[in-house]
Amino acid sequence: MRPVRALCLALALSPAPLAAQTAPTIDGQRTVTPDEFDAITEGRTIGWRYPNGAVGVEYYMANRQVLWQVDRDECTAGEWFAQGDAICFVYGPDDVPGCWFVYERDGKLIVNDVDAPMVELVEKGDAAPLVCAGPGA
Repeated sequence: MRPVRALCLALALSPAPLAAQTAPTIDGQRTVTPDEFDAITEGRTIGWRYPNGAVGVEYYMANRQVLWQVDRDECTAGEWFAQGDAICFVYGPDDVPGCWFVYERDGKLIVNDVDAPMVELVEKGDAAPLVCAGPGA
């Protein structure tokens, strides 16, 4: 097969990239850029509170690597990347990216998934990494 034809076939069969996403404007909130998000979170453990009362904790490492605490003991390794204005997370090679728009309001981070209500930052975070005993630790 000719190289150009092989390239065209490979491109046609490869999965389509995620479309760049633009954060909607929300009154009183400033969109946080991916570079700002990286500067705010790297080396910190951040707690998130969901509208249903659940709390999640994630440790942000260098090179956009993360460790998400699934429950009190077990953690899952992943990474985040920018997709337009969105911050997207994946936890393993078969995971579908979950993308969020990140905003700042009154010194707190607020994130908004396209399909979910807002999640408010519980605490700015500290430099202590997570303690994980289960798989992925």
